[in-house]
Amino acid sequence: MIRSLFAIIAGLIAGILATTFTEIAATKVFAIPPGVDFHDPAQLRALIESMPMSAKGLIVFGWCLGAFLGAGVAVRLASQHRLFVAMAIGIAVAAGTIGNSWGTHPFWMIATGTLGPLGLAYLAYRTAPKPAE
Repeated sequence: MIRSLFAIIAGLIAGILATTFTEIAATKVFAIPPGVDFHDPAQLRALIESMPMSAKGLIVFGWCLGAFLGAGVAVRLASQHRLFVAMAIGIAVAAGTIGNSWGTHPFWMIATGTLGPLGLAYLAYRTAPKPAE
């Protein structure tokens, strides 16, 4: 059980890093105007609406990539409860997407950023090598 908990923590770290680096890349595609207050939902909503579709897609890709890589790391580190460990990462990313995006992002981004990570976490579980017995 301790190893599974460690696997989840490592998977969350890997997922957060992957998502962060992808979102940094999105800011290179779409330069954020100076002075935007990310704590003001109205300003954030206006910023998201003004982004090109490529930047929005890159953000959603980052959420999904974070779930896939994070779940992949977690599954490889876990010796038991591998499906649970993978889905814990997918659920964490989906919950983070909903919590951070609700009211500021378009519905398609929230829906894709919620369902995509769940499916990709499961895919990471299915494609991970089986542990040696």
